[in-house]
Amino acid sequence: MLKLWNKISTWKHFDKVKHFGACYVITLWTWEGAFWAGITKEYCDSKNPDNKWSWGDIGADAAGIVAGELTKFLIRVLYF
Repeated sequence: MLKLWNKISTWKHFDKVKHFGACYVITLWTWEGAFWAGITKEYCDSKNPDNKWSWGDIGADAAGIVAGELTKFLIRVLYF
């Protein structure tokens, strides 16, 4: 399993998967928290000389938020 993780973690766009997943999970609690977590992360990245602001990361954050809200909606419709 560790070999698989090492292979996946070197994937060029794996950071986008992490952004999507983090915002998805946070959105299950609150979409506002996920929104601000994504913005704050990118702001901090833009202040790091070895990193920069990424609109791709913001897009992955937004997709995670939408997926999380859709999941919450489906749970409410199907189970309550």
